[in-house]
Amino acid sequence: MEVQLSWEHQHPERAIWSAHAARALRPHLTDLSVARDIRTFAPEYQAATDDEKTAIWAEIISAVAWFESTWNPCERYAEPGMGIDTVTGEPVYSEGLLQLSYQDVKNYPHLEIPFDWDRDKLLARTDCSKSILDPLKNITAGVSILADQVKRERAIVLKHPYWSTLGDPSEWHESRIEEIAAMVRKLPFSV
Repeated sequence: MEVQLSWEHQHPERAIWSAHAARALRPHLTDLSVARDIRTFAPEYQAATDDEKTAIWAEIISAVAWFESTWNPCERYAEPGMGIDTVTGEPVYSEGLLQLSYQDVKNYPHLEIPFDWDRDKLLARTDCSKSILDPLKNITAGVSILADQVKRERAIVLKHPYWSTLGDPSEWHESRIEEIAAMVRKLPFSV
């Protein structure tokens, strides 16, 4: 994928994130293409090449990451009212670029969620070398979760999404659908 994604703006070192997102997304293109609402984000989607479709989905991931973590791979957020993480035995934290949790390993046993709590529990809570904070592992897991959600629900915007930023705006005040769609439409081949 040669398209520069938003997270690369003034950060060319993040091109590795874009390349990794593209590799992670490619096997899921068929599942992702069932989204009834993809035209909200990319009106030209059906006529796009596979490379362009991959770039569209990668920019959606990049945009979600902006609203979740401002592209800070070490971002952590204590989730009030979400109880105890079933993997860590501690309060739930959303972590990394896409604000994922260790309990995603148990919640999505059929997906690729490459977090290693057994190793990470030996590190300080804010140690950026934790597997969940590794941008590439976080992207891998986030792509798997997004693809699973879209395949199951046949939509991106949902009443009960994994990320509130992709929530139905009538239900979620944290929804960022318009902003995410605007970011996708800035791709060089978009209309």
